[in-house]
Amino acid sequence: MAKVVEKAVNLLFPYIRQQDILEIGCGAGEFSLAAVKYANSVTCIDLDSFRLHPDLINNSQIHFQVMDARRTSYKNEQFDTIVAYNAIGHLAENLKDILRESLRIVKNTGCVIFISTFKMDRPVIQNDLQDLCKEFELSSELYQQDPFLIGFIKKP
Repeated sequence: MAKVVEKAVNLLFPYIRQQDILEIGCGAGEFSLAAVKYANSVTCIDLDSFRLHPDLINNSQIHFQVMDARRTSYKNEQFDTIVAYNAIGHLAENLKDILRESLRIVKNTGCVIFISTFKMDRPVIQNDLQDLCKEFELSSELYQQDPFLIGFIKKP
């Protein structure tokens, strides 16, 4: 699994290197653990902390908070990059509110990235996310780079 996460970080390297990153729906936090080596700062959030990897809990370079991605306490345009790694299927029911909030807290020059290897995430990225991007008049791109499907969104 670690090799897959490293591959994801390598694919997203230009959006991670020396950037302030927020991972939403972090689960165990594997993506944050891999990204922290290159990022300026890494913050990750989830609705609970019971799945967190012990290395994340003890990592002073990663800031974890129990928080709902639909309503965060972050200031406007706080992060350079927001990433949801293998989480969009779990976020699908609230995707509109999560995307709206992500657009509020990502910098105007930043991006929101949904990246996944999960089959259950693919239709959400390909259909639901793309429909929301049209509704919000956002620039979005889909990339297929096995084993990943990546939805890349920039502010208008």
